[in-house]
Amino acid sequence: MVNMTEKLMTVEECAIFAAKKHAERGYTYGDKDYSYHTYGVAGYVRKYSYLLPPHIDPDDVERAAHGHDLYEDCGMTYNDLISVGFGVNAAKMILAVSDVPGEDRIEKMYLTLPKVRREGLGAILLKMSDRAFNASQDGSMKKTYKKEYHIVKYILESRTREVFAPFWEELDELHGFGKTLTK
Repeated sequence: MVNMTEKLMTVEECAIFAAKKHAERGYTYGDKDYSYHTYGVAGYVRKYSYLLPPHIDPDDVERAAHGHDLYEDCGMTYNDLISVGFGVNAAKMILAVSDVPGEDRIEKMYLTLPKVRREGLGAILLKMSDRAFNASQDGSMKKTYKKEYHIVKYILESRTREVFAPFWEELDELHGFGKTLTK
């Protein structure tokens, strides 16, 4: 529930804020401005937000999409996110999808994804959107995302298969999951 005194930025204001923070740190997405990534993730959130139950505000998830890397990449805290106007709900989702430290990517996933699952359907949609956008892009990490996908499915899909069925189908397709390998 939103605190009635809570100052919320619009989704677009969150996008501009996050773009500025990433630019200040010199972050890019390959050869593109980092906002290319956050707008891409937000696009998946928008595409599939109709699947969310009515108690989850799609704008909260979209705000979180633009800010989802501010904790990890820019050192913003939960309280920072709230005070600048992302709001409590988006800040919770941002924290949930932020990696827990681990020895390697696989350990980080096994530590982080249960946290995403506990936060609920908004955070799960956000994590799925981040994975979908990354997997849809050509680049050096594409094979890594495909290789890791079975872990995401294992931890997140069992709770959400019915809710997010069309999105899981798209993710399966993006990752080539379930296809027979041929020579």
